[in-house]
Amino acid sequence: LIYAFEGHINSSNPTTYLWNFGDGTTGTGLNVTHTFTQPPAGALGYNVCLTTVTSNSNSAVCSDTSCVFIPVSNTTNNCHANYSYYSDSATAANTIHFVNTSSTTYQNLQIVYVWNFGDGTTSSLQNPVHTFTSNPSTVSTYNVCLTIKVLNSAGAVECDNSICQTITIGTPAVSCQNSITFTHQNLIYAFEGHINSSNPTTYFWAFGDGTTATGKNVTHTFAQPSSTANGYHVCLTTVTSNNNGTSCSDTSCEFVSIIDTLGTVIQGYVYAGNYVVHDGYVLIYQANNATMSYSLIDTLALDSMGHFQYNYLNLPPVNPAFLIKAFINPTSALYNQYAPTFYMHSINWFTATPVFPSANTVFYYINMVPLPINPITGNGIFGGLVFMGGNKSSGDSPLSGVELILTDENDAALKINYSSSNGSFNFNNLPMGNYKLHVEIAGVNYTPYPFTLDDSNPNINNIRVIVNSTGAIITGIENELGNTSSISEIYPNPSTSEAFIDINNSKTDKIVVSIYDNTGIRLSADEYNVSGSKRINLNQKHFATGIYTVKIESTKGTSSVRKLVISN
Repeated sequence: LIYAFEGHINSSNPTTYLWNFGDGTTGTGLNVTHTFTQPPAGALGYNVCLTTVTSNSNSAVCSDTSCVFIPVSNTTNNCHANYSYYSDSATAANTIHFVNTSSTTYQNLQIVYVWNFGDGTTSSLQNPVHTFTSNPSTVSTYNVCLTIKVLNSAGAVECDNSICQTITIGTPAVSCQNSITFTHQNLIYAFEGHINSSNPTTYFWAFGDGTTATGKNVTHTFAQPSSTANGYHVCLTTVTSNNNGTSCSDTSCEFVSIIDTLGTVIQGYVYAGNYVVHDGYVLIYQANNATMSYSLIDTLALDSMGHFQYNYLNLPPVNPAFLIKAFINPTSALYNQYAPTFYMHSINWFTATPVFPSANTVFYYINMVPLPINPITGNGIFGGLVFMGGNKSSGDSPLSGVELILTDENDAALKINYSSSNGSFNFNNLPMGNYKLHVEIAGVNYTPYPFTLDDSNPNINNIRVIVNSTGAIITGIENELGNTSSISEIYPNPSTSEAFIDINNSKTDKIVVSIYDNTGIRLSADEYNVSGSKRINLNQKHFATGIYTVKIESTKGTSSVRKLVISN
């Protein structure tokens, strides 16, 4: 009943080995020896699991868990069926590699392998790879059995034996989910691990700087990271012994920002549904409070944990606002499934939530806006040209790379396109229906352009988008608001006491002017009957200093948006 185990990993980087023997005991090290007792009545042995945590050269960590069933018995058997398995995370979570670990006392005889995967399929390979048809994003279980038969030279069976194990495909709800909290003073950090289980648990810490520790509560002193690293990924792996002799492991990580100056930080994570986005990047835009424009100041690639960090060390006297916009790279399988998204969850800059640099540990989580799962198809076409122009009726030169968003009539994103080198864009294969076109340039005001495709007008391909510049304010396309012929910019802007907007309407229409704070809460809403020219006082004297969104809506269902800066 004495077993010697050895762990293996396909990496030469520093690795810690955590063993769970399935009988309530654990061990550490590359090579371990363990003495089992007879298993409980009805059990044939123990499920032994190895969890490895590897520190990579880029300060990130990689963890993996594999298990093998160990038959434990005092009886003698000339052949013993057994196998281990692991998922192919590089391709699909529902692809499983099976490794035969059967043993026999017979020498130089033929061994026949019969695998039954529990889904109606079989294999006779010694180490098969099998893809289950279930959706890897849902949980399914299969009873996978291996039977070995030892045949003599005459083809007669000398010995046979079988083993069955329950294989779980997909991502089950974690029954031992862990989390990390920490406090710090200068470079000394105190970490505490938490887990939603009262069963015995082993805590293993990897600090991302090549050092490790064990225990629920640990203290670690970091060195200053490299000029480009900004901090460390600290990961906690827990292995919990369940009451039924099995074990449950979980790994969670937190990025610890290490900065030795009084500088400020914008940092966070990007998610697409349940996935961490690591094949992507974010754009950081800074607001000019004096001109109410936005400037692109940095492009940051996401790391393997979906994390980004921008260090802002020289803030002006008035703390500016920033916008964060996340993109998924075209090489990612998620590229056509999510739209470029501003923090927190917006496709438009004017409905995005501004952020402000902080010397405290504040994380901004961006949840990407999903596009329709099933592609929309039809015979409709919508397209046109994008120009940089000096006025609202003509364009001077084509404008490429402009993001155009097709939404339904309720502003839900359907498709994304970008203007080509000659300024053209097209949305093809559209079903008949009501749509809106959005032209997304950070800081550029615009009115979503509503249109309808029907049997009498299935193709619209003469749209002209004119992007204009007026002083320091970038003005986007203008769609007339109901019967409105013009809507001015807000003036003065920034404002210290009063601000106005002029609306010129050719026919009488009811207009609603709403003001929102940077969290999306509507602070005021006023109705006006507009016929001809009307100056509207935004009446913001009781508002605090900050950036606000002003939305002008008509009874026609169309709207226009402006940004207002209040500096009392």
